[in-house]
Amino acid sequence: MAKNIQWLQDNIDKINLADDLDETKLAEIGRKIVFGYNIDEDSRKDWWKLTQEGLKIARQVAEKKSYPWAGAANIKYPLIATAAIQFAARAYPQIIQGTDVVKAQMVGKPSLDKENRAKRVGMHMSYQLLEQMEEWESDTDQLLTSLPVVGMYFRKTYYDTLLKRNRSIGISPENLVVNQKITDLKTARRITEKINLYKNEVIERERAGIYVEKINESMQQNDEEDKAELFLEQHCWLDLDEDGYDEPYIVTVHEDSQKVCRVVARYDLDGIILTDKGKVKKITPVDYYTDFGFLPDPAGNYYKMGFAHLLGPINETINVTINQLLDAGHLANCQGGFLGSGVRLKGGVLRVKPNEWIPIDVPGAALRDNIFPLPVRDPSPVLFQLLGLLTETGMKLAAVSETMTGEAPGQNTPATTVLAMIEQGLKVFTSIYKRVFRSLKLEYKKLYRLNRLYMDDVEYIRVLDDQMAVFQQDYAADDLDIVPVADPTISSEAQRLARAQAMLNSLQYNPTKGGKIGILRYYYEAIGVPDVDKFLPPKEVEGLVNSPEPPNPDLIKIQSEIITNKGTLDIEMRKVNALQVKTEAEVELILAQVKEMNTRAIKNIADAEAKEAGIQIDSYTAMANAQASERAYSIKAKAGKDESDGDNGTSEQGGVQPVEAQPGNGEGLPTPMGVAGGLPESVNPGANIEQSLSGSNGDANYNAIGADIRAEQNT
Repeated sequence: MAKNIQWLQDNIDKINLADDLDETKLAEIGRKIVFGYNIDEDSRKDWWKLTQEGLKIARQVAEKKSYPWAGAANIKYPLIATAAIQFAARAYPQIIQGTDVVKAQMVGKPSLDKENRAKRVGMHMSYQLLEQMEEWESDTDQLLTSLPVVGMYFRKTYYDTLLKRNRSIGISPENLVVNQKITDLKTARRITEKINLYKNEVIERERAGIYVEKINESMQQNDEEDKAELFLEQHCWLDLDEDGYDEPYIVTVHEDSQKVCRVVARYDLDGIILTDKGKVKKITPVDYYTDFGFLPDPAGNYYKMGFAHLLGPINETINVTINQLLDAGHLANCQGGFLGSGVRLKGGVLRVKPNEWIPIDVPGAALRDNIFPLPVRDPSPVLFQLLGLLTETGMKLAAVSETMTGEAPGQNTPATTVLAMIEQGLKVFTSIYKRVFRSLKLEYKKLYRLNRLYMDDVEYIRVLDDQMAVFQQDYAADDLDIVPVADPTISSEAQRLARAQAMLNSLQYNPTKGGKIGILRYYYEAIGVPDVDKFLPPKEVEGLVNSPEPPNPDLIKIQSEIITNKGTLDIEMRKVNALQVKTEAEVELILAQVKEMNTRAIKNIADAEAKEAGIQIDSYTAMANAQASERAYSIKAKAGKDESDGDNGTSEQGGVQPVEAQPGNGEGLPTPMGVAGGLPESVNPGANIEQSLSGSNGDANYNAIGADIRAEQNT
């Protein structure tokens, strides 16, 4: 089984697998391809017959008539052509809007990196379609003109190895055959493209190794006429490895001789899905074709309906009615009849052409008795009324009215009524436009895949003019969705301008700078301003364009006051009261601790003075005073009791600095609390702290203690 998988992988890069197959296998494949093509062609013959009749009417093909006489009127009323032109005229400028036809949308959470990548991918793919792929825009014009008439159109998207670029060429439904009973192209077992090649083109392919040799010998040899012959390129399923599972291939066959010209794989490595045991579970084919449909068939058939099918019968009836009126008028204007000279008529049908007089033998004395005009009637007014009814019905079905073609319905019709009529007329086509945009999205995704596989890195940088652009990163990501840039909801010019004006009026209410820029861009594009980027700032920083503007503090304060209710305030007040009670208890405890520490500090001073002589007890006393004052101020400041700004610097500037420990001068004394450690921040002292620890009472206490110590030393 591993060998089988390796064989599938090796086939991907081969130019022509037919070189590896024997003649018997190739003959079998050729018969199978032609047989399947004939089945599919036969399944759609009724649809194609109606399509051909409608095409003749739409193209105004002139045909001669022999009834009721040779050269009789054969006018074709342009109902289908008018409807098709109306559709193409509205759709074409919507799909191709300036230089932007593709955009990449972010999938998932937006970010500045995704936004920049999406912008680069959209810009590059738009350049490819409009500049590099020269045939794309003209094919799009052809698509939008043919689609409303025929009902179907196809695009083939692939990488051209000769031109070294992507191609997306249009294919008419006449040249792409599938079975009428399929639901979509993805599930079709066969997709056959009819290709007409001249003998010289076949020889070129043979010598390039694309076709097998001697295929041109099977073509008809006609030296007098250089005639192209039919080749069938069928996207089908074949079991070439004979494992019981069909693989997707592309087979090209000469239709007359049924000889196989080429066989190539229609899958890539990503399309081979294996089971846990290494067996081939599924092979996903590569899609080349994109179908564009106008109106689904009510019977559920694959080929869609166009104006050729919807308006063909009624348009043909209108043509007959007009021609009858013209013939009657012609016969009335150019009369014919009989000239008497004795009646000698032979049997059978006698037809008289306009302006033709037939002599007959009939007796008559006067000249008027020998001239007998045919009894011709004027054109029937009833027939003319019937023509008006048929025409009106056809125009309603095609959504083609006077207002839709630019003509005013009446002098007294209000402008708002006219706009409403235009809007209703456009709604008829809304679903059709959405189908077109859906198909364009599928086509763009095929191009996205081809860019990931074949695009040149240098080309990507050159187009974007950005040295930091790396197409492997931009196109390899699966978090971008490729979509058409236009809005599938087509609107009239008046509607678009009205919508743009409404957007501009909302500019002042948009909360983000990015929203304001988007509104201005939409307005400029709607009124047709060229080079819109010259008037708008670039999106360099995500926060610049996407973040909301700073909120108004006053507005937030008012909103907070409104949101806060009385119950919440009561709860918070109870918490404050409980905290205040707790703080007062802590203050009393800390006051007791401070008194104890100050007493211990003075005792240490006394012990040091007793041990060493020459110590200046006044300095220690002043230090203790300063420490007590500083601690009292700190506690008071924590409690918020001091409201005088003039006393704030007392302990820092006016107080006595601690005496630095010197050898023999009380070295190793413990640092009193308040000099280095500080009190806990939760202290909320009472009003009696200053009186207890600072001021005159404090100094007197320290002086008294000093006097007692000196008296004890003298003793």
